[in-house]
Amino acid sequence: MSKKHKDRAPGENSPYHDKRPPDEAGGEASVVNPAKAQPNPYTQDRNSREQEYWNKQIQQAKGLNLISGMATGIAFLALIGLVCNAVLIHQQIGQMQQANAISAGTFAATERPWLSVQVTPAPPGLSFVNREQAVLPIKVSVKNVGRSIAKDVQVDAKLFPSPPGLPVATDAAVNQGRLCDHPQPATIGWFSLFPTDPPAEPTLDISAIPAAIASQAVAVPGAKPRRFVGLYVVGCVTYRPSFGPEIYQTRFAYHVEGPPIMTTGHRPLMLPNGMPLMMGGFEIGIGLPQKKLGLMRELFASNDSY
Repeated sequence: MSKKHKDRAPGENSPYHDKRPPDEAGGEASVVNPAKAQPNPYTQDRNSREQEYWNKQIQQAKGLNLISGMATGIAFLALIGLVCNAVLIHQQIGQMQQANAISAGTFAATERPWLSVQVTPAPPGLSFVNREQAVLPIKVSVKNVGRSIAKDVQVDAKLFPSPPGLPVATDAAVNQGRLCDHPQPATIGWFSLFPTDPPAEPTLDISAIPAAIASQAVAVPGAKPRRFVGLYVVGCVTYRPSFGPEIYQTRFAYHVEGPPIMTTGHRPLMLPNGMPLMMGGFEIGIGLPQKKLGLMRELFASNDSY
């Protein structure tokens, strides 16, 4: 320590240690107060305007959301209304179509032509060409009992053999279907028929070929063997109305009957199977006149005739 500091009395090490600096103005100690930020009027006004602007935007957005929701609801209700209306219109169209169909059906049923048919053997009667092919003329009497004209009237018929001695033919429906299910328009022979017209009575010569006759023939042994066969007729009358494309038919089917086949002892001739030849058999090669022939309704085929 220097001599200068040694010689100082205690408390006199520094003349300034415990002294406060005088105040620059009056010699008093200075007091420091914290500064307070004053609000800027311009900034405060700008913030207020921005707050007001965003509040308006929020309110507008809420309004738009509300309007959008209402529009969506209205559109949904409108869609439901359209669907309901479409369903109602569809139902009404279906009801109208059904009513029109019923009306058209009623009109067709009441105003359409109706053809009744009667079939009888025609002269000269049953014959056999070359003693093997059966030929039978028939008269088909057609009468319009409806209320309108029948157009393109066409008569089709065929003769088929069957086993002798039976009054029915089990294959009659099949052969009738082959003839009548898909009628082919005739190039000639068709005609029109008014309700006021007298019956049309075309005569048809129908035949059964020798091969078919042979397939159904039954031989009766004896000093002079004889062969017998049954015969049946199937056919239809096809026509259409004047007011539509519908095709109508009157079908017929008959078993041909003849007199009983008798022996010299005036007894019914018996077939090898023990069945008598009463009315459903014809001797092949032997014809019969028209007055000895008859027609009986065939049980196994459609018969709309009178």
